[in-house]
Amino acid sequence: MSIDDGLATEFFRTYDDRGLLKYLGFYLSDHTAALTEDQGERRKVVEVKPQLEEIEINEIIELAYLKDLCVSVQMNERNEANQFQEDVVGKIIGCDELNIFIGKTPIPSGQIRHIEIFKG
Repeated sequence: MSIDDGLATEFFRTYDDRGLLKYLGFYLSDHTAALTEDQGERRKVVEVKPQLEEIEINEIIELAYLKDLCVSVQMNERNEANQFQEDVVGKIIGCDELNIFIGKTPIPSGQIRHIEIFKG
């Protein structure tokens, strides 16, 4: 079956390419989905855990490090909505004078509000 050159020319002369319009529709859809997800994250309320004494914090850190256990750490920092951040969870791999390291994340030891052995 051959295509008539006149028919092809007429088709491309009258064809309305919605490429950019279609692309912008996809972009708007993805952007709306991202905003909805971000809004859900902002509405999430993190449970406020009790402030532990430094001695209790050090005992849990030592136990978790020696027995290679996972910990859950709540920092004594708040976000722009004045809520606590989600807990940092993982194994303590080391420390220096100022930080303990949970995985590759440095946690300033003076900023720990609550720490517990993670049972998840």
